[in-house]
Amino acid sequence: MSPEHVRSAARDLALFVLALALRALHLGAMRGSPLSDALSGDAAQYDRWARRIAGGEWLGTEVFYQTPLYPYLMGVLYRVLGADPSVVRGAQAVLGSLACVWIARAGARFFGERAGWLAGLVVAVYPPAIFFDGILQKASLDLALMSLLLWAVAAAQDRASAPRLFTTGLVLGATILNRENAAALVPVLAAWAAWLGRARGAARALASVLLVALGLAAALVPVGLRNRWVGGQFLLTTSQMGSNFWIGNHRGADGGYVPVRAGRGDAKFERDDVQRLAEDGAKRQLTPSEVSSYWLERSWEDIRSAPGEWLRLLAWKAFLTVNRVELVDGEAIGTHERLSPVLGALSRALHFGVLLPLAAIGAFWTRRSWRRIWVLHAMALAFAAAVALFFVMARYRYPLVPIAALFAGAALADAWRRVRAPRPGDTRETALALGLAALVAAVSNAPVPQRFDDDAITYYNAGTSLLDAGRVDDAIALLERARSADPDFPETYNNLGRARLARGEIAAARRDLERGVELAPDHAVLHLNLAVATAREGDDVRTRALLERAVALDPLLVAAYGPLAELELRGGDAGAALAHLKRRVELVPESAAARADLATLLQVHGRAAEAVAELRAALRLDPALAPVRQRLAWLLATSADPALRSGKEALSLARELCPEGLCGEPDRLETLAAALAAAGDLAHAADIAARARDLARAAGSPAHAEVLERQRAAYASGRALVEAPPEPAPARRPERPRG
Repeated sequence: MSPEHVRSAARDLALFVLALALRALHLGAMRGSPLSDALSGDAAQYDRWARRIAGGEWLGTEVFYQTPLYPYLMGVLYRVLGADPSVVRGAQAVLGSLACVWIARAGARFFGERAGWLAGLVVAVYPPAIFFDGILQKASLDLALMSLLLWAVAAAQDRASAPRLFTTGLVLGATILNRENAAALVPVLAAWAAWLGRARGAARALASVLLVALGLAAALVPVGLRNRWVGGQFLLTTSQMGSNFWIGNHRGADGGYVPVRAGRGDAKFERDDVQRLAEDGAKRQLTPSEVSSYWLERSWEDIRSAPGEWLRLLAWKAFLTVNRVELVDGEAIGTHERLSPVLGALSRALHFGVLLPLAAIGAFWTRRSWRRIWVLHAMALAFAAAVALFFVMARYRYPLVPIAALFAGAALADAWRRVRAPRPGDTRETALALGLAALVAAVSNAPVPQRFDDDAITYYNAGTSLLDAGRVDDAIALLERARSADPDFPETYNNLGRARLARGEIAAARRDLERGVELAPDHAVLHLNLAVATAREGDDVRTRALLERAVALDPLLVAAYGPLAELELRGGDAGAALAHLKRRVELVPESAAARADLATLLQVHGRAAEAVAELRAALRLDPALAPVRQRLAWLLATSADPALRSGKEALSLARELCPEGLCGEPDRLETLAAALAAAGDLAHAADIAARARDLARAAGSPAHAEVLERQRAAYASGRALVEAPPEPAPARRPERPRG
């Protein structure tokens, strides 16, 4: 190894150690923070997904809605090292430190060793890079993959061999599988590959493009085949392009993330809401690609109706893409800066509003080398355009950082050269570069109003995750922090109300929820949860008004229809109750519980055939539901309608509930006896009914024992039951408020 290679390796090692040390210090500081064990938003979604993968669910059951690479790598780590988020954070710290070295290697090929090392150093100390390496977000993997892609591009540009071109395509495919808008780089790298082979003729240019395409296909085609296998559609990545485009481009969009249904911004809701709204609009079931097309068409309708408004929105999103503000998603970097001394100290000196002007200087000073570096400019512009075309969040624009860091490294290296060995014309070049940097800095550092305080959003999300995990007291502590940070953030009051309801503090919960409704009068979920509180206080009149308002605001709010049905039943309007339960089933046809509740009301009102159909559907959805199995067996055994009565099917269902008649529950034995009688085995039915009668007496249920004795006598005299007794009303007060 030459002395230069030794020095280069030593610099890379120093860079890796520095980056890893900073990340380790940050992780140590955060370990004792209030956010240390709270996974919120996408982080919680990835954790759940990774745990399923680690448990053996490698293929899954649906077309991917979110890009899969990050959760699958998490799943592998969970499988090998244990399902502990701290393992992922540690792995990300190592990977992020390696990414600094990869950026340095790419920079060395494009701009020289010093510039490359300085580019890696910029990322090593860049606060958002340390922040993203410390949370469960795929942005950490974005940086690593983009850094690796830049290194692959630089290596292929030095020597365009088949393995290097194939590797470039493979890494590009992996990047797309982690951040879908990286697909904007495909035409750029196709043009670059053709450009590399141009000197040797058209055939070589085509071969270069095909090698990159082959690598790309090697990454994406297996995912397409997997989607085809589990979901019937060959989609190379995911099915969320249409909904993401709508979020960023519909009338009323503000450039950031807005949930498709108000109050349901959590990742665990989004896929279901996108599908349900699309199917409700189309009035039919839709495939994942049809759902995406539905949202794309809605977006273009809005754009065509007000093109000028959309162009202003697009300009605003372009501005947000280059602005220093790190638009918050689940966790805000600003909150972490206040909890981590390392992050807090570094963020005072370096942020996107510093990085981008520095990169502008580097781009200006290296402009004469455009033939060698044009691919970097094209990649940056294409990716920035892809961000602005959809919607802007800190983690979405984050893959621009390694490209900006390369130019920043070039600027720092050239500035050092200009100080040590100035050349003629340097003064003019420096003045022009500083003027350009000043313009970029003015845009990048312009103030941007934010809807809600960063701390409020971060503590709200963390508190919500703890509430969903049943840690009510810890959740309330974080939610109260969120309220202190921003007393006008309505979501905080919603989940404070939920938490206080869980602790039985009904009046306090009602006050929090009333404040939330005051701040957000069009928030359907707040109205629903306030209805839960007023129902527990016994105020049926106000509960009805709140539930009706919730449904008017959001007709797809499934959780409101059961309580509405209960209120209608108590008021004597069975028809209205039935309509509410039918609407609930329309909205969640995959819910066995919703179908079972509807079946109960149908049965009570003599619509046995419809009740049987709903019970069968519920049982198909969840074969483990013993009460549904029992009710279906009873109806089939005792229905007054000969077309419905089926002793054979009833007996099969009843025997699964009570094998060989050996169960100890009187009601299951009662159902088995009725099924035996319907199947013609009356003597055995009488024996089983007698056993059920004796168990009921022993359990202190004389009324039930008397009913069973009458049934036994009927079977003994050769008569089967032919009418099912009515059952209690199905709907219940909602025990769990909705988040």
